[in-house]
Amino acid sequence: MRKRKYLFLMCLGFWLSTSAQQQAVTLDQCFAAALKNHPLSEQNALYDKSGVLQQQNSAIGKLPQLNLNGQATYQSAVTEIPIKVPGFTAPVIPKAQYKLTIDANQLI
Repeated sequence: MRKRKYLFLMCLGFWLSTSAQQQAVTLDQCFAAALKNHPLSEQNALYDKSGVLQQQNSAIGKLPQLNLNGQATYQSAVTEIPIKVPGFTAPVIPKAQYKLTIDANQLI
């Protein structure tokens, strides 16, 4: 009698635990879960973020830009004019030359 009582209680407990876990799932819920858990769904968020960044970059590209450029050169030998004309001295070309420029660009 005791064995039957314990067996009945165990079966009742098992039946209650399994019946509590069963719930109806609709087709719409299955589609929503599939879209949410699909590996490519994460890429959609990345594509959206990429589009926002591209728009920001294109807006920044329309701003004016200033570029500072510099160049320095040193020549070990320079050309000299060996002709001597009375009353005229030929300019001496320096061995070191420096150049500094600022460029301004604006997209119109």
